[in-house]
Amino acid sequence: MVMKPTFKSLCIIPAVFFGIWVVLQLQLILSGCSTPAAQTTMTPGQLLYAGKCGSCHRLIEPEAHSPQVWQHYVDKYGKQLSAEEKQVMLEYLTNDGNRQSQAP
Repeated sequence: MVMKPTFKSLCIIPAVFFGIWVVLQLQLILSGCSTPAAQTTMTPGQLLYAGKCGSCHRLIEPEAHSPQVWQHYVDKYGKQLSAEEKQVMLEYLTNDGNRQSQAP
């Protein structure tokens, strides 16, 4: 005896596949969010820049300004920084490989 598929049984198949697809998509999305922030390493200059400058205003990407402009900003606004801190911050802002990626 051969059973004919009913309308109800034909509608369930796409719903099952859709449910599996939704679960897989959610798993992909959530697995991207589970990466611990501790895995990203910051240089001492980045940490100093984020901690000292980012506490008051939005941080600017290092490649946004020339080394001369960064020198001016650090001299003008970094009066509370030690000479060593200024040097570390300027090394990050001017020599961190940011300009190398833009070179032709």
